[in-house]
Amino acid sequence: MHEKFNSKYSDIIACVGPSIKKCCFTSEDEEFKKIFTNIWNDEKEYIEYEKNSNRFHIDLSYVIKKDFLKLRIT
Repeated sequence: MHEKFNSKYSDIIACVGPSIKKCCFTSEDEEFKKIFTNIWNDEKEYIEYEKNSNRFHIDLSYVIKKDFLKLRIT
């Protein structure tokens, strides 16, 4: 919206609908994890490792909220 319509970030109101949660968004595939870590740094903030199963859980809600806050979108 910013690029196409020249909207100010401060004028944009956004919401996130139902989505997969950290408890269910999980994998043990390192290549899958790289998709996220290549986009968002600070993986310790949004990826939680489960030692028993060698799986990691990704908190998509967190990274989306963080992006909104960075752009000052409420």
